[in-house]
Amino acid sequence: MQDRGHIILDSAGRIDYVSGVFFDITELKRMEEEKLKGERLRGVLEMAGAACHELNQPLQIISGLSQLMEKNIPEDDPLFEMIIMMKE
Repeated sequence: MQDRGHIILDSAGRIDYVSGVFFDITELKRMEEEKLKGERLRGVLEMAGAACHELNQPLQIISGLSQLMEKNIPEDDPLFEMIIMMKE
C-alpha cells in the first residue's frame, strides 16, 4: 500500500489530526515482477540460443567433413570405421 497524508498541527505545534489516502498497488507490483521475470527469461533464452549456435557451427563442419571422408575412403580401410563413428 502506498499512502499520501498530511499532518495537521494545532497552534501549539502538536498534532491535531492526520488526513490521508491509501492506494493499493499490489497488482502493479505483481505486474512489474512478471515483466522482470519475462525479461530475465528472454535473456537466458538468448544466451542459450547463442551457445547452441556456437556449438552447432563446429559440429556441422565435422559432419560435412566426415561425409566427404566417408565417400573418399574405401570400406576396408581401418579409418573407415572411425569416420563412421565420428559421423554418428
